[in-house]
Amino acid sequence: MPTNHDHEWIVFSCALSEVWLMLQCIVCGAMGTVDDPTKEEWNEASYSPVKPYIWSDNSRVTIRDETAPKFYVVRRQMGENCGLDCPYRTDVGEYERFPGEIIHKTRKLTAEEQKEFLAFADFVEDSDVCSLFLPAFIEGCQQHTGGESLWALRQLAQHIDAFGRKGLHFRPAIAAMLLREFVRINSY
Repeated sequence: MPTNHDHEWIVFSCALSEVWLMLQCIVCGAMGTVDDPTKEEWNEASYSPVKPYIWSDNSRVTIRDETAPKFYVVRRQMGENCGLDCPYRTDVGEYERFPGEIIHKTRKLTAEEQKEFLAFADFVEDSDVCSLFLPAFIEGCQQHTGGESLWALRQLAQHIDAFGRKGLHFRPAIAAMLLREFVRINSY
């Protein structure tokens, strides 16, 4: 595990009751906090759930947990923003995040299921289907074709929908990355 000075910390949220800045290392996924933010740092961090940003003073970071991130913070990937009709169409900055709880271990996916998931991820990445529309898109495809979509894909869509109802939104490239990470976690 890298030392504290080897981490590349990204501010992604604020812990309101503790008055901490919440950070994750973009390299290894370790979770950390800045326990004594200035008023200016606190104000800047209030926008971090929508627009995560890099933290430069590693000496002030307290490592909290080096396992199982609650969020995945990633560098912004190339790819389209949402479609023109998406009410959440925004420029997200250099970093993006999505909750780790969406990606969960279910049962081992078969080789065929993995292949279907990855093909669907490729499609989503090249589309304008963001997390807001992904669950409805999966259901619509199933209804249109009369075929049953993968049980794991339906389950994942339900998790995405639940977070979408709480106001969390991410672009198609991040939705595709989430699909690929789900395959990786369930290919044990």
